[in-house]
Amino acid sequence: MHDIGQSMLSDMGAVYTLGIQHGTVVRNNLIHDVSSFTYGGWGLYPDEGSTGIVYFGSGTLLGSSWKNERFVIDHNLYFDTRTAAASENFKFADTTLDKWRARGHDTHSLIADPLFVAPDQFDFRLRKDSPALARGFKPIDLTTVGVRPPEKRSDN
Repeated sequence: MHDIGQSMLSDMGAVYTLGIQHGTVVRNNLIHDVSSFTYGGWGLYPDEGSTGIVYFGSGTLLGSSWKNERFVIDHNLYFDTRTAAASENFKFADTTLDKWRARGHDTHSLIADPLFVAPDQFDFRLRKDSPALARGFKPIDLTTVGVRPPEKRSDN
C-alpha cells in the first residue's frame, strides 16, 4: 500500500483498526509514502495498540495523548532511522524510554536496527543476524503482498 492520503486526507491510515479486534490479524503488508493534510497519517493506525516491528524515518512514534494508561503496548522492536537506535533520543509520546517503561509500557521491547537487507530499495527481508529474528519474528513472504489472482489468494 502506498501513496495513501496524498496530503489531502487526515486522521487515516493504510490499515486502520478501532477498539478491540478479536481474531483480527494484520500481516504481510508493505506500506510506504503515507502523508496527511493535517492530523494523523500513519501506515498502521491501531487505535488500541499492536506488537511487532515498528520501523520509521519521519513523523512521531505515538501521536496524540497517551496519558490515560488504559492500553497495553509491549514486545516490540522499534527503530527510527533518524536516531540510529540511540535510545536516549528515542521518544515515546514525547517522553523518554525510561519514563515510558516506568509507566509500565514496552518493558520487554527493544530499540534496535532490525537489519533489513536494503530498506532504501524497499528490500525488507531480514538479515540472518537480525534482532527481530532473535525475538521470534517470522519473516514476511513478500511474494504474498499485494493484489493476487483469486487462485493465489489465501486466508492464511
